Amino acid sequence: VVWLNGVQVAKDNLPEGDVVNQTLANSAMGGSDETTYFDYRLDPSALKAGENTLAVEVHQNSVSSSDLSFDLSLQATVLPINQAPTVDLGVDRQLAAPGTLLLDALFSDDGLPLPPGVPEFQWSGISGPAAVTFADATASRTAVSFDRPGEYVIGFQIKDGLLSARDEMVVRVGGAPSAPLVAIETSAAGLVLKFNAAAGRPHTVQFCDDLVGGAWDTFEAIPAISRASTLRVAVPVSNGSRFFRVLVQ
Repeated sequence: VVWLNGVQVAKDNLPEGDVVNQTLANSAMGGSDETTYFDYRLDPSALKAGENTLAVEVHQNSVSSSDLSFDLSLQATVLPINQAPTVDLGVDRQLAAPGTLLLDALFSDDGLPLPPGVPEFQWSGISGPAAVTFADATASRTAVSFDRPGEYVIGFQIKDGLLSARDEMVVRVGGAPSAPLVAIETSAAGLVLKFNAAAGRPHTVQFCDDLVGGAWDTFEAIPAISRASTLRVAVPVSNGSRFFRVLVQ
């Protein structure tokens, strides 16, 4: 049994529980075992700055045993300072239509600290017109599925147990645009039309006073924006009924 600074750090061939000077070993050691070194990995946190005390007890299997031998060495390896992992998702991506895209994160890690010795990965959908589905969100190489057109922001994080790194990329999915969600709100300045605008497409806001025979008039033309956003436009009011619509080109 081995103690380091008064804390038991290893025990072999001895019963469970407390060990005293009269405790007998579970079995006798003989043959090649008498000249074989047995390795035990110790937790480095048991060490302290300055002087450390390593204490060892060797127990016989029988009170009548006539021989006893013992040898021990303590070896330590100083590891380099842990460096933060890195990750690069590369350039933004495009899909012609909703579907599946293969993602491959380019990362580096120094294998520290020990443990764990291996990094952990996590993909996530940060923003977009709909939720995305990852084949395996904890693998550095995986596939992601998109159900709707629009612009999505995908994130990736790598952790080494202490330090982490992350990167993001934009995925633009083509196809027929989804109808924007439109609502009317009131403000101190009057009525405001609110709608979700798709990325990369111009939007036109129009009104009409007669859905049967009236014409639609444009009062706001919005150029394409780089990211999907919620926009608000002040609308002209009238004394009668007025209808509004948002066209996505």
